[in-house]
Amino acid sequence: MRRSDLAIKLMSVVLFLAIAAYIGLYIYNKTEGKVITATVQAFSSEETGVAEGYIIRREQTLPKRNGTATVVASEGEKVARNQTLIVFYQGEGALEKASRIRALQLAVEEAEAANRARSTQQDAERAVLALATAVAQRDLSGLDAISLSLQRNVLAQGGMEVTDTELAALKSQLSQLIQENAGADTLSAPVSGVYSSLSDGYEHVGPDVLSGLTPSALSRLFADTQRIASETLGKIVTGIEWYYAAVMDRQDAERLAVEKEATVRFSGGISAVIPMKVHSVGETEGESAVVVFSAKTNLVDILTARKMEAEVLFGGYEGLAIPTEAVHRDEEEPYIYLLTAMRAEKVKIEPINQVGDMTIVKTGAETGTALRAGAQVIVSAKDLYHGKVMDR
Repeated sequence: MRRSDLAIKLMSVVLFLAIAAYIGLYIYNKTEGKVITATVQAFSSEETGVAEGYIIRREQTLPKRNGTATVVASEGEKVARNQTLIVFYQGEGALEKASRIRALQLAVEEAEAANRARSTQQDAERAVLALATAVAQRDLSGLDAISLSLQRNVLAQGGMEVTDTELAALKSQLSQLIQENAGADTLSAPVSGVYSSLSDGYEHVGPDVLSGLTPSALSRLFADTQRIASETLGKIVTGIEWYYAAVMDRQDAERLAVEKEATVRFSGGISAVIPMKVHSVGETEGESAVVVFSAKTNLVDILTARKMEAEVLFGGYEGLAIPTEAVHRDEEEPYIYLLTAMRAEKVKIEPINQVGDMTIVKTGAETGTALRAGAQVIVSAKDLYHGKVMDR
């Protein structure tokens, strides 16, 4: 009996050690040999410089007058010289007459907008076809123009329909009402340009002051915070060219070349990306300098803006981000392994940049490989080789 008990004990020990060894090997394979993957992410980067400054235009203010004022011109409207902008009324019936004029003015504006929005069925079909073609070709460069065309030709249809005769009658009534009453006074545009009912008291700062500006000199031009435009009834912006005088870091300013184009992205009061010409780069003062940009587009967008913040785009790139740990090298040729259908697929890569612990590489569309956003890259695995079946 004693020999049997000893044999059983020995067999139990051997069995225990075998089970322990198996469990240990299993744990080792699952930890040391575990396949670790990561998802390939799309990546984009921009190189920009910060700018802060002022919008400068050629502006002429409109003097305030006594009486009840009714504005005839629309905000941002292009007006001709001697065109009536504001009508003033004196006496007891001033408010009533002003109200009737404003109602007629709104009716005319609504009718004109409705007439502009209406389009033929052919125009609507053309707008929809343009959108379908852009989506099919993945060409979104003209998306803004296509969207505007859709709004005008498709979405805006069905508005108030007014015939040309009815619109002419509305305009005639408005003109007659404005001209009635000998006591009425009118303010006409002294010059042609773009009308705005808003003024801030800095309309006297024009393009003639832009030469040789330093950061401190620019600040002094707009330092008078007490200059309030309480004696004006708006302004006329003349010419189509406007300027953005901005303080930038010295190193960023030195990267800009006069007469060359720069892309300026405004933020805050307005959100717009506008191609502008570098008009001048001022002398350095401390670690800053004034850069003056100019443009002949988007005047209405910045019509009421003055102090603005912006970013100047110097360049950028797009690619795919993968963990640097997943990158291998074979005779200086970098490559990675993708997990494709549970197999390891060796894929060559072309690095662009290093960002932290991520390597930014060109997309597969650029290099002719299967690398794309969303793919699974193998970060860690034991004894990797092309075609290996991976047990996750």
